Amino acid sequence: MQLIEPLITLFLRGYACMMSVLPFRVQWFGSYVFSRVLAIISPSRFQVTIQNVARAFPELPARQHRHIALASYQNFTQCFVELLMVPCVNESKLASRLRFENAEILDSTDIQSHPLIVVGGHYGNWEWGAIVLAQRMRRLSYSIAKEQRNKSLNAFIDRCRTTAFTKVIDMNAAAREL
Repeated sequence: MQLIEPLITLFLRGYACMMSVLPFRVQWFGSYVFSRVLAIISPSRFQVTIQNVARAFPELPARQHRHIALASYQNFTQCFVELLMVPCVNESKLASRLRFENAEILDSTDIQSHPLIVVGGHYGNWEWGAIVLAQRMRRLSYSIAKEQRNKSLNAFIDRCRTTAFTKVIDMNAAAREL
Protein backbone atom coordinates (compact mmCIF):
# COMPACT_ATOMS: atom_id res chain seq x y z
CA MET A 1 0.00 0.00 0.00
CA GLN A 2 2.87 2.39 0.74
CA LEU A 3 4.25 2.02 -2.79
CA ILE A 4 0.92 2.23 -4.61
CA GLU A 5 -0.02 5.68 -3.25
CA PRO A 6 3.04 7.49 -4.67
CA LEU A 7 2.58 5.60 -7.95
CA ILE A 8 -1.02 6.77 -8.22
CA THR A 9 0.11 10.33 -7.54
CA LEU A 10 2.86 10.10 -10.15
CA PHE A 11 0.42 8.71 -12.73
CA LEU A 12 -2.13 11.47 -12.02
CA ARG A 13 0.55 14.18 -12.21
CA GLY A 14 1.71 12.93 -15.62
CA TYR A 15 -1.86 12.52 -16.86
CA ALA A 16 -2.77 16.07 -15.79
CA CYS A 17 0.30 17.66 -17.39
CA MET A 18 -0.41 15.75 -20.61
CA MET A 19 -4.04 16.93 -20.52
CA SER A 20 -2.99 20.57 -19.94
CA VAL A 21 -1.50 20.86 -23.44
CA LEU A 22 -4.50 19.33 -25.18
CA PRO A 23 -7.53 21.27 -26.51
CA PHE A 24 -10.52 21.55 -24.19
CA ARG A 25 -12.65 19.06 -26.16
CA VAL A 26 -9.92 16.43 -25.83
CA GLN A 27 -9.64 17.18 -22.10
CA TRP A 28 -13.39 16.76 -21.80
CA PHE A 29 -13.22 13.40 -23.59
CA GLY A 30 -10.33 12.37 -21.32
CA SER A 31 -12.41 13.12 -18.25
CA TYR A 32 -15.32 11.19 -19.81
CA VAL A 33 -13.08 8.12 -20.20
CA PHE A 34 -11.57 8.61 -16.73
CA SER A 35 -15.07 8.78 -15.18
CA ARG A 36 -16.11 5.52 -16.85
CA VAL A 37 -12.91 3.80 -15.70
CA LEU A 38 -13.58 4.94 -12.12
CA ALA A 39 -17.12 3.56 -12.28
CA ILE A 40 -15.77 0.21 -13.52
CA ILE A 41 -12.84 -0.18 -11.10
CA SER A 42 -14.91 0.79 -8.08
CA PRO A 43 -18.35 -0.75 -8.71
CA SER A 44 -19.41 -0.70 -5.04
CA ARG A 45 -18.74 3.05 -4.77
CA PHE A 46 -20.58 3.62 -8.04
CA GLN A 47 -23.57 1.65 -6.72
CA VAL A 48 -23.64 3.87 -3.63
CA THR A 49 -23.69 6.91 -5.93
CA ILE A 50 -26.64 5.45 -7.87
CA GLN A 51 -28.47 4.71 -4.59
CA ASN A 52 -27.90 8.28 -3.40
CA VAL A 53 -29.25 9.64 -6.70
CA ALA A 54 -32.28 7.33 -6.39
CA ARG A 55 -32.95 8.69 -2.88
CA ALA A 56 -32.70 12.26 -4.15
CA PHE A 57 -34.86 11.64 -7.25
CA PRO A 58 -37.22 8.72 -6.46
CA GLU A 59 -39.63 9.75 -9.23
CA LEU A 60 -37.05 9.10 -11.98
CA PRO A 61 -36.54 5.70 -13.63
CA ALA A 62 -33.48 3.59 -12.74
CA ARG A 63 -31.70 4.29 -16.05
CA GLN A 64 -31.96 8.02 -15.32
CA HIS A 65 -30.39 7.44 -11.89
CA ARG A 66 -27.45 5.71 -13.60
CA HIS A 67 -27.16 8.54 -16.13
CA ILE A 68 -27.05 11.19 -13.37
CA ALA A 69 -24.48 9.15 -11.40
CA LEU A 70 -22.25 8.88 -14.49
CA ALA A 71 -22.63 12.63 -15.13
CA SER A 72 -21.59 13.36 -11.54
CA TYR A 73 -18.54 11.11 -11.99
CA GLN A 74 -17.64 12.99 -15.16
CA ASN A 75 -18.01 16.36 -13.42
CA PHE A 76 -15.80 15.10 -10.60
CA THR A 77 -13.09 13.78 -12.94
CA GLN A 78 -13.13 16.97 -15.03
CA CYS A 79 -12.72 19.17 -11.94
CA PHE A 80 -10.11 16.83 -10.48
CA VAL A 81 -7.99 16.74 -13.64
CA GLU A 82 -8.29 20.53 -13.96
CA LEU A 83 -7.05 20.91 -10.38
CA LEU A 84 -4.09 18.65 -11.07
CA MET A 85 -3.34 20.70 -14.21
CA VAL A 86 -2.78 23.93 -12.23
CA PRO A 87 1.02 23.50 -11.90
CA CYS A 88 1.22 22.89 -15.66
CA VAL A 89 -0.97 25.81 -16.82
CA ASN A 90 0.01 29.48 -16.92
CA GLU A 91 -2.04 32.14 -15.13
CA SER A 92 -3.60 33.66 -18.26
CA LYS A 93 -4.79 30.29 -19.59
CA LEU A 94 -6.30 29.50 -16.22
CA ALA A 95 -8.08 32.87 -16.09
CA SER A 96 -9.36 32.51 -19.67
CA ARG A 97 -11.38 29.43 -18.66
CA LEU A 98 -13.44 31.35 -16.06
CA ARG A 99 -15.89 34.20 -16.24
CA PHE A 100 -16.78 36.41 -13.28
CA GLU A 101 -20.00 38.41 -13.27
CA ASN A 102 -19.54 42.01 -12.02
CA ALA A 103 -15.76 41.51 -11.84
CA GLU A 104 -15.19 45.28 -11.65
CA ILE A 105 -16.35 45.14 -8.01
CA LEU A 106 -13.22 43.12 -7.22
CA ASP A 107 -11.03 45.92 -8.56
CA SER A 108 -12.50 48.67 -6.39
CA THR A 109 -10.16 50.26 -3.88
CA ASP A 110 -12.70 49.72 -1.12
CA ILE A 111 -12.54 45.95 -1.52
CA GLN A 112 -8.78 45.91 -2.03
CA SER A 113 -8.11 47.72 1.24
CA HIS A 114 -10.31 45.68 3.60
CA PRO A 115 -10.46 42.05 4.68
CA LEU A 116 -12.87 40.05 2.56
CA ILE A 117 -14.62 36.74 3.07
CA VAL A 118 -15.80 35.00 -0.08
CA VAL A 119 -17.84 31.86 0.35
CA GLY A 120 -18.01 29.60 -2.65
CA GLY A 121 -19.78 26.35 -3.17
CA HIS A 122 -18.89 23.32 -5.20
CA TYR A 123 -20.14 24.75 -8.48
CA GLY A 124 -18.21 24.16 -11.68
CA ASN A 125 -14.53 24.10 -10.95
CA TRP A 126 -14.52 25.81 -7.57
CA GLU A 127 -10.79 25.03 -7.25
CA TRP A 128 -9.91 27.16 -10.28
CA GLY A 129 -12.37 29.82 -9.15
CA ALA A 130 -10.58 30.29 -5.82
CA ILE A 131 -7.14 30.37 -7.47
CA VAL A 132 -8.13 32.81 -10.24
CA LEU A 133 -10.00 35.07 -7.79
CA ALA A 134 -6.91 35.31 -5.57
CA GLN A 135 -4.67 35.97 -8.59
CA ARG A 136 -6.99 38.65 -9.93
CA MET A 137 -7.17 40.45 -6.60
CA ARG A 138 -3.42 39.98 -5.95
CA ARG A 139 -3.96 39.20 -2.30
CA LEU A 140 -3.57 36.16 -0.11
CA SER A 141 -6.50 33.79 -0.13
CA TYR A 142 -7.19 30.76 2.04
CA SER A 143 -8.93 27.60 0.90
CA ILE A 144 -10.35 25.22 3.46
CA ALA A 145 -9.99 21.59 2.46
CA LYS A 146 -10.47 18.12 3.87
CA GLU A 147 -7.32 16.04 4.12
CA GLN A 148 -7.30 12.96 1.87
CA ARG A 149 -6.39 9.50 3.18
CA ASN A 150 -3.72 9.01 0.50
CA LYS A 151 -0.94 11.17 2.03
CA SER A 152 1.06 11.39 -1.20
CA LEU A 153 -1.98 12.45 -3.20
CA ASN A 154 -3.02 14.88 -0.45
CA ALA A 155 0.39 16.59 -0.57
CA PHE A 156 0.20 16.83 -4.37
CA ILE A 157 -3.35 18.24 -4.31
CA ASP A 158 -2.30 20.81 -1.69
CA ARG A 159 0.62 21.85 -3.93
CA CYS A 160 -1.84 22.26 -6.83
CA ARG A 161 -4.16 24.39 -4.70
CA THR A 162 -1.32 26.50 -3.32
CA THR A 163 -0.13 29.34 -5.53
CA ALA A 164 1.53 32.67 -4.84
CA PHE A 165 -1.83 33.96 -3.59
CA THR A 166 -3.50 30.89 -2.07
CA LYS A 167 -2.85 28.84 1.04
CA VAL A 168 -4.64 25.61 2.00
CA ILE A 169 -5.95 25.16 5.54
CA ASP A 170 -7.08 21.79 6.86
CA MET A 171 -10.78 21.96 7.67
CA ASN A 172 -10.15 20.69 11.21
CA ALA A 173 -7.80 23.63 11.90
CA ALA A 174 -9.71 26.36 10.01
CA ALA A 175 -11.18 28.08 13.07
CA ARG A 176 -7.74 28.44 14.70
CA GLU A 177 -5.93 29.44 11.50
CA LEU A 178 -8.35 32.13 10.40
